[in-house]
Amino acid sequence: MIELKQDGSTGKVVRITKETLIGQTECDLSYPADTLLSPRHSSISMRGEKVILKDLSSRNGTFIKQRQDTDLVSGDVFLIGRQLFRFVTEAAEEQTVEGTRVMMSVPKLDAVPVSAKLERIQLTGEVQETYKLDKPDTTLGRTRGDLTFKNDPYMSGEHARVSALPGRFVLRDLRSRNGVYRRIRTEVELKNGDEFFMGEQIFRVEIKVS
Repeated sequence: MIELKQDGSTGKVVRITKETLIGQTECDLSYPADTLLSPRHSSISMRGEKVILKDLSSRNGTFIKQRQDTDLVSGDVFLIGRQLFRFVTEAAEEQTVEGTRVMMSVPKLDAVPVSAKLERIQLTGEVQETYKLDKPDTTLGRTRGDLTFKNDPYMSGEHARVSALPGRFVLRDLRSRNGVYRRIRTEVELKNGDEFFMGEQIFRVEIKVS
Protein backbone atom coordinates (compact mmCIF):
# COMPACT_ATOMS: atom_id res chain seq x y z
CA MET A 1 0.00 0.00 0.00
CA ILE A 2 1.48 3.35 -1.09
CA GLU A 3 0.65 6.82 0.18
CA LEU A 4 -0.10 9.31 -2.60
CA LYS A 5 0.67 12.97 -1.91
CA GLN A 6 -1.29 15.92 -3.29
CA ASP A 7 1.72 17.04 -5.33
CA GLY A 8 1.82 13.69 -7.14
CA SER A 9 4.73 12.25 -5.17
CA THR A 10 4.56 9.09 -3.06
CA GLY A 11 5.00 8.72 0.69
CA LYS A 12 5.11 5.69 2.93
CA VAL A 13 5.08 2.19 1.48
CA VAL A 14 3.45 -0.39 3.77
CA ARG A 15 3.63 -4.13 3.19
CA ILE A 16 0.35 -5.78 4.20
CA THR A 17 1.12 -8.89 6.21
CA LYS A 18 -1.59 -8.46 8.88
CA GLU A 19 -4.68 -6.34 9.43
CA THR A 20 -3.39 -2.78 9.09
CA LEU A 21 -5.46 -0.08 10.80
CA ILE A 22 -5.72 3.45 9.42
CA GLY A 23 -7.13 6.34 11.41
CA GLN A 24 -6.48 9.53 13.32
CA THR A 25 -4.92 8.00 16.44
CA GLU A 26 -3.41 4.77 17.78
CA CYS A 27 -3.40 2.93 14.44
CA ASP A 28 -0.71 1.33 12.32
CA LEU A 29 -1.02 4.40 10.11
CA SER A 30 -2.10 7.40 12.20
CA TYR A 31 -2.72 10.94 10.96
CA PRO A 32 -3.41 13.08 14.07
CA ALA A 33 -3.81 16.31 12.07
CA ASP A 34 -6.54 14.88 9.80
CA THR A 35 -9.77 15.86 11.55
CA LEU A 36 -11.91 14.13 8.90
CA LEU A 37 -10.64 10.74 10.04
CA SER A 38 -12.25 8.70 12.78
CA PRO A 39 -9.86 7.39 15.48
CA ARG A 40 -10.06 3.91 13.88
CA HIS A 41 -11.30 4.66 10.39
CA SER A 42 -10.63 1.63 8.18
CA SER A 43 -8.42 -1.41 7.76
CA ILE A 44 -6.72 -3.29 4.97
CA SER A 45 -5.92 -6.98 5.34
CA MET A 46 -5.24 -10.25 3.55
CA ARG A 47 -8.03 -12.82 3.42
CA GLY A 48 -6.53 -15.83 1.74
CA GLU A 49 -5.24 -14.45 -1.55
CA LYS A 50 -7.61 -11.47 -1.47
CA VAL A 51 -6.82 -7.95 -0.27
CA ILE A 52 -9.78 -6.51 1.65
CA LEU A 53 -10.46 -2.86 2.44
CA LYS A 54 -12.94 -2.47 5.30
CA ASP A 55 -14.63 0.63 6.69
CA LEU A 56 -14.77 0.49 10.50
CA SER A 57 -18.08 2.38 10.86
CA SER A 58 -16.22 5.63 10.28
CA ARG A 59 -17.92 9.00 10.54
CA ASN A 60 -17.08 10.22 7.01
CA GLY A 61 -16.65 7.00 5.07
CA THR A 62 -14.03 5.27 2.94
CA PHE A 63 -14.03 5.78 -0.84
CA ILE A 64 -12.61 3.71 -3.70
CA LYS A 65 -11.87 5.03 -7.18
CA GLN A 66 -14.20 3.63 -9.82
CA ARG A 67 -12.37 1.90 -12.68
CA GLN A 68 -15.33 0.74 -14.77
CA ASP A 69 -19.02 1.50 -15.28
CA THR A 70 -20.88 0.48 -12.13
CA ASP A 71 -24.52 -0.12 -11.24
CA LEU A 72 -25.99 2.21 -8.65
CA VAL A 73 -28.03 0.99 -5.70
CA SER A 74 -30.32 3.27 -3.73
CA GLY A 75 -28.31 4.91 -0.96
CA ASP A 76 -24.98 4.78 -2.82
CA VAL A 77 -22.74 7.80 -2.16
CA PHE A 78 -20.08 8.99 -4.61
CA LEU A 79 -17.69 11.91 -4.99
CA ILE A 80 -17.15 13.91 -8.20
CA GLY A 81 -14.63 16.73 -7.89
CA ARG A 82 -15.49 18.13 -4.47
CA GLN A 83 -19.21 17.41 -4.78
CA LEU A 84 -20.71 14.56 -2.78
CA PHE A 85 -23.85 12.88 -4.13
CA ARG A 86 -26.29 10.27 -2.88
CA PHE A 87 -28.33 8.18 -5.34
CA VAL A 88 -31.93 7.55 -4.23
CA THR A 89 -34.75 5.63 -5.90
CA GLU A 90 -38.42 6.33 -5.28
CA ALA A 91 -41.38 3.97 -5.47
CA ALA A 92 -44.21 4.47 -7.94
CA GLU A 93 -47.16 6.56 -6.84
CA GLU A 94 -50.36 4.55 -6.63
CA GLN A 95 -53.96 5.16 -5.70
CA THR A 96 -56.78 2.71 -5.10
CA VAL A 97 -60.21 2.89 -6.76
CA GLU A 98 -62.80 0.36 -5.60
CA GLY A 99 -60.09 -1.99 -4.39
CA THR A 100 -58.07 -1.90 -7.63
CA ARG A 101 -54.71 -0.17 -7.72
CA VAL A 102 -54.44 2.51 -10.39
CA MET A 103 -51.04 3.14 -11.98
CA MET A 104 -50.08 6.81 -12.04
CA SER A 105 -47.28 6.37 -14.56
CA VAL A 106 -46.28 4.25 -17.54
CA PRO A 107 -46.12 0.60 -16.44
CA LYS A 108 -42.78 -1.18 -16.60
CA LEU A 109 -42.32 -4.91 -16.94
CA ASP A 110 -38.95 -5.03 -15.24
CA ALA A 111 -37.61 -4.02 -11.84
CA VAL A 112 -36.39 -0.55 -12.80
CA PRO A 113 -37.55 2.09 -10.30
CA VAL A 114 -40.17 4.48 -11.62
CA SER A 115 -38.05 7.45 -10.62
CA ALA A 116 -34.66 8.25 -9.15
CA LYS A 117 -32.80 11.33 -7.98
CA LEU A 118 -29.40 12.58 -6.95
CA GLU A 119 -29.00 14.42 -3.68
CA ARG A 120 -25.99 16.69 -3.31
CA ILE A 121 -25.07 16.25 0.32
CA GLN A 122 -22.61 17.38 2.96
CA LEU A 123 -20.38 14.91 4.81
CA THR A 124 -22.98 14.90 7.56
CA GLY A 125 -25.59 13.59 5.08
CA GLU A 126 -27.53 16.86 5.08
CA VAL A 127 -29.14 17.43 1.67
CA GLN A 128 -28.14 20.66 -0.07
CA GLU A 129 -29.83 20.18 -3.45
CA THR A 130 -31.90 17.52 -5.19
CA TYR A 131 -31.85 16.66 -8.91
CA LYS A 132 -34.36 14.36 -10.62
CA LEU A 133 -32.96 11.75 -12.97
CA ASP A 134 -35.79 12.01 -15.48
CA LYS A 135 -33.78 11.56 -18.70
CA PRO A 136 -32.00 8.53 -20.22
CA ASP A 137 -28.65 10.21 -19.49
CA THR A 138 -27.72 12.86 -16.92
CA THR A 139 -24.24 14.31 -17.36
CA LEU A 140 -22.37 16.06 -14.55
CA GLY A 141 -19.45 18.39 -15.14
CA ARG A 142 -17.81 21.71 -14.41
CA THR A 143 -18.78 23.50 -17.63
CA ARG A 144 -20.76 21.01 -19.76
CA GLY A 145 -23.66 18.74 -18.97
CA ASP A 146 -27.09 18.68 -17.38
CA LEU A 147 -25.72 19.47 -13.91
CA THR A 148 -22.79 21.89 -13.86
CA PHE A 149 -20.63 23.09 -10.98
CA LYS A 150 -18.57 25.95 -12.39
CA ASN A 151 -16.84 26.78 -9.12
CA ASP A 152 -15.36 23.30 -8.61
CA PRO A 153 -11.82 23.32 -10.07
CA TYR A 154 -11.39 19.59 -9.35
CA MET A 155 -14.22 18.64 -11.71
CA SER A 156 -13.60 18.05 -15.42
CA GLY A 157 -15.66 19.83 -18.09
CA GLU A 158 -17.69 16.64 -18.58
CA HIS A 159 -16.90 14.46 -15.60
CA ALA A 160 -19.44 11.66 -15.18
CA ARG A 161 -22.82 10.42 -16.35
CA VAL A 162 -25.73 8.54 -14.81
CA SER A 163 -27.53 6.42 -17.43
CA ALA A 164 -30.97 4.84 -17.00
CA LEU A 165 -30.92 1.37 -18.56
CA PRO A 166 -33.61 -1.33 -18.44
CA GLY A 167 -33.78 -2.43 -14.83
CA ARG A 168 -30.83 -0.39 -13.55
CA PHE A 169 -28.96 2.90 -13.32
CA VAL A 170 -25.27 3.02 -14.24
CA LEU A 171 -22.59 5.49 -13.14
CA ARG A 172 -19.93 6.21 -15.79
CA ASP A 173 -16.67 8.12 -15.50
CA LEU A 174 -16.17 10.18 -18.68
CA ARG A 175 -12.37 9.92 -18.59
CA SER A 176 -12.23 12.67 -16.01
CA ARG A 177 -8.90 13.92 -14.69
CA ASN A 178 -9.59 13.17 -11.02
CA GLY A 179 -11.95 10.22 -11.34
CA VAL A 180 -15.11 9.15 -9.54
CA TYR A 181 -14.88 7.79 -5.97
CA ARG A 182 -17.60 5.63 -4.47
CA ARG A 183 -18.17 5.19 -0.76
CA ILE A 184 -17.91 1.54 0.28
CA ARG A 185 -20.76 0.24 2.41
CA THR A 186 -18.81 -2.24 4.53
CA GLU A 187 -15.87 -3.82 2.73
CA VAL A 188 -14.55 -4.36 -0.78
CA GLU A 189 -11.91 -6.53 -2.43
CA LEU A 190 -9.04 -4.49 -3.84
CA LYS A 191 -7.45 -5.18 -7.21
CA ASN A 192 -3.96 -4.26 -8.35
CA GLY A 193 -3.76 -0.51 -8.95
CA ASP A 194 -6.90 0.41 -7.01
CA GLU A 195 -6.88 3.84 -5.35
CA PHE A 196 -8.85 4.71 -2.25
CA PHE A 197 -9.07 7.53 0.25
CA MET A 198 -10.34 8.38 3.69
CA GLY A 199 -10.26 11.81 5.29
CA GLU A 200 -7.51 13.66 3.41
CA GLN A 201 -5.35 10.56 2.86
CA ILE A 202 -5.17 8.73 -0.47
CA PHE A 203 -3.51 5.38 -1.19
CA ARG A 204 -2.82 2.97 -4.04
CA VAL A 205 -2.52 -0.77 -3.61
CA GLU A 206 -0.05 -2.86 -5.59
CA ILE A 207 -0.55 -6.61 -5.66
CA LYS A 208 2.23 -8.85 -6.90
CA VAL A 209 1.58 -12.51 -7.60
CA SER A 210 4.58 -14.64 -6.67
